[in-house]
Amino acid sequence: LAAWLQKPAADPAALGNDLSLPVFRKYLALPMALEVLQAKHGVTFRMTGSGSVCFALVGAEASLEPILETLRLLWGEAAWGRETQLLV
Repeated sequence: LAAWLQKPAADPAALGNDLSLPVFRKYLALPMALEVLQAKHGVTFRMTGSGSVCFALVGAEASLEPILETLRLLWGEAAWGRETQLLV
C-alpha cells in the first residue's frame, strides 16, 4: 500500500483483493465474463471489495461501447458501465 500511495497512478492490482477468490467461487459468471472481456478487448478488469463494482484502467483512446456490447451479450441488456477518469 505504501508503494502505491507514493505513485497512485500505477495499476492498483498490486494491492490485491482478498475477497475476489471467494466471490469468484460463488458467482462463476463473474470471472468468466472478465476473462472473455480480457481475451476479446485486451482489458484487465479488477473487482472492488466484495464485488459491487468491476473496473479497468485504460488509456484515453479506449472506447467503452465495444466493451459494453460484449458485456451485454454475456449478461443481458441490463448490464451497464460508466466511463470515468482517475484524478491524481
